[in-house]
Amino acid sequence: MIAMSKAVTRQSHRQKILSIVFVLTFIAILSSDFSGIASGAPKQVIKPPVISEGKLTKLPCTKQDQSTIGMIGCYEEHAREIDQRINAEVALIFTFLDTGEKRSLVKAENAWLNYRNSDCESVASLFQGGTIAPVEYGSCVVNDDQQYSSHLHGFFQLLTEGRSSVPHWP
Repeated sequence: MIAMSKAVTRQSHRQKILSIVFVLTFIAILSSDFSGIASGAPKQVIKPPVISEGKLTKLPCTKQDQSTIGMIGCYEEHAREIDQRINAEVALIFTFLDTGEKRSLVKAENAWLNYRNSDCESVASLFQGGTIAPVEYGSCVVNDDQQYSSHLHGFFQLLTEGRSSVPHWP
């Protein structure tokens, strides 16, 4: 009789646990984001961020022109080239990431771009009012971009370490 009572108690306990698991699973399902499915909207695709130099003018860059305008134009051209390379690098890195990692990288990219812009604005502010300020801003953008590109290359190497087939780094 006692053995039967213990068996009934175990069965009852097991049913309670299964009920709790069922309720928790149901709550988890209900709290999931099904807004895209319910509305028929496609699932949001996370795309790599794209850097563009909206603040920069498009001055001509002639290597022989050592005027302030010429130097600004050359830094701007160089910054746009590096930004295009960074965009290609980030797009390649994106192919190795899952959704959560992509979100993290987008957040990091945005933070880095804010840092870079603030960094370069602070450098240029040292020359506020002078003609060299935009040259210093451009120089800073190029330097920060080059450092970031190097950082991205290290990140790519970490992601692809041990893989037999690795795409060409841009």
